[in-house]
Amino acid sequence: DSPLTRAISVFSRRYISLLLVIVAVVGAVGVLQGRDLLEVSYSLVAQLVSAVPEGLPIVITMVLVLGAIALSRRGTMVRSLPAVETLGSTTIVATDKTGTVTQGKLAVQEYVAVDEEGLRMVSALCNDSEEGTGDPVDVALAKWVGEDYEVMRDSRPRTEYFPFDADLRYMATVNQVNDGWRLYIKGGYEVLAPMACNTEDLPRLEEAVVSMSARGLRVLAMGVGSEGPLEPNTTSIRLVGVVGFLDPPKEGVLEAVQEARGAGVRVMMVTGDHALTAKSIARDIGIYREGDGVLTGSEMEEMDDEELLSALSGTSVLARTVPDQKYRVVKLLQSSKEIVAVTGDGVNDVPALKVADLGIAMGDGTEAAKSVSKMVILDNNLRVIIEAIRNGRVIANNIRKVIYYLVSTSLGEVALISSAITAGLPLPLYPTQILWVNLVTDGAQDKTFPFIKAEGDVMEEAPKDPQRQFFDRTQIARVLYFSLLMAGVGLAMFSMLLDRYDEKLAVSITFTSVVAFQWFNGFQAMKESEPFFKDVRRSLTINPYIFLGASIGFTLQLVALYLVPDWFNAVPLEPVHWLYVLLAALVVFFGVEVRKWVELTLGESRAAAEG
Repeated sequence: DSPLTRAISVFSRRYISLLLVIVAVVGAVGVLQGRDLLEVSYSLVAQLVSAVPEGLPIVITMVLVLGAIALSRRGTMVRSLPAVETLGSTTIVATDKTGTVTQGKLAVQEYVAVDEEGLRMVSALCNDSEEGTGDPVDVALAKWVGEDYEVMRDSRPRTEYFPFDADLRYMATVNQVNDGWRLYIKGGYEVLAPMACNTEDLPRLEEAVVSMSARGLRVLAMGVGSEGPLEPNTTSIRLVGVVGFLDPPKEGVLEAVQEARGAGVRVMMVTGDHALTAKSIARDIGIYREGDGVLTGSEMEEMDDEELLSALSGTSVLARTVPDQKYRVVKLLQSSKEIVAVTGDGVNDVPALKVADLGIAMGDGTEAAKSVSKMVILDNNLRVIIEAIRNGRVIANNIRKVIYYLVSTSLGEVALISSAITAGLPLPLYPTQILWVNLVTDGAQDKTFPFIKAEGDVMEEAPKDPQRQFFDRTQIARVLYFSLLMAGVGLAMFSMLLDRYDEKLAVSITFTSVVAFQWFNGFQAMKESEPFFKDVRRSLTINPYIFLGASIGFTLQLVALYLVPDWFNAVPLEPVHWLYVLLAALVVFFGVEVRKWVELTLGESRAAAEG
């Protein structure tokens, strides 16, 4: 389940329980007052129907769909709609190195050879690239070998093949040489060194590995079988040299990492490369900072879950990792309430991609990786992921706003009717009017919420707790404030109207006023915390469609009052009656405006005190 699904599930149980209690109490009060049981029952049923924001799933789906469309224009394809919302809650991005933060276009930068001819031979034979395509390492080696690449391969045909294994971290082939066969192998230096028989060359090679890795080069060792069976795990090999590959960072990644850090999102690099290589690259792009930890796969194997979780809190680089370790890291981070996004492109990444809160596959990755991921980025760049997080936060904020609007207006109607019954007044709204209010407010205005633009820079905020993103104390307090404000103003006006007019006209004015309350609440809901009059131009342009929705609702209300009033037990209003409607709506509007100014002032005072 996504954070939104879990949050709505918890809220729904509590909200429905609250409504049932309110309805039961109000129903009992109405019966004890001697009201007609059928009339009270109709009203309570209508209240329940009105109080449930049935338009919420539709609007949330619209928000997510429009968000997915916006992401697709930026090179991010969404395979699961809830993933759009999960983006906004992401706290950690566990990213690959090659092709995501680096260009993935490797080139041989330097090498140290014990046997240069042997080094070139391994580069050509232990290689799967064809005509400049294939794994970036193999392509780079083929270009380095040059024109002799095809000649070497044709003169020594392959007879056996040991594909690269992420756990073993090497690739090997057996090729026919004259009348015999020989093993050629390439892989991590620390894997091949224990197999080497030419131990006298190891100090020189190890020094080269350390030097190249410290400068951010990706290093591979190469060897040739010397004797024994032609099996990588059992044969003795002669190391013929090491090769360092340059893989420069992608443009914009440094800025993306800095933006993520400012937004409270941790970026961790998870790679199979040497620790020094990973650390150097991570430092260049801002992922690694002095004081951060660097963990290797072998170190993680020696830790239990509690020790590893503690170490991860200060770690920004995971090197020489294998797939099951990546999976373990993701699970541990999730156990500490982190929302983890994971990138991957290979079959080996599938377990981690599947278990992550947000699995992100690369556009040129395997179908297996894409099939378990919730998103696919066409431009394999960390910058795209961070930009997607920005969009995800805007989407999550819009969902929060529509939840506030629908729940506060629905609960306001319940509070108004319940308080009228409790006060011994006639019903301020008839059942058909209650249902109509939902149509001309929720039905017309809420469909415009997906088009709300960002309110300020969302990347200046810290990630919000997923369970509280949509229903935290602030949200609940604001909902209750508006509900009580709407009920208080509506009840006071209804009581006053009963003294001046007959009951049917008083109900008709109140009916229209309740509709207007919700229109004006919609205008205020466009900006969650900033007052409407702090920046009027921004308030009018942040979502101009809201005014179209209100216009449609206003037209429908005129139809109800002047063309078919009998359907709603209403009477047409005179111009003077509309003054009551406008005055009451403005009181509610400015009541919300005052609340926003108070919150803003208190927030600025708190920030000044902390600063």
